[in-house]
Amino acid sequence: MSVFIIIALPLLAVRLTLLFLAARKKDKTYLVPGFVRLVCSFVNAVMGISRSTAAL
Repeated sequence: MSVFIIIALPLLAVRLTLLFLAARKKDKTYLVPGFVRLVCSFVNAVMGISRSTAAL
């Protein structure tokens, strides 16, 4: 398992929490950090998958 995938998993958990808070509290201040974490975790996951397949 690549380091990038290991980093992406907690970011996904934080993203889910922030988006849940945004939906629950109807407060838009949680949306921007939630979507930023979404993009970061997606980039880390793609980098981790591409690096793990490049090693094969």
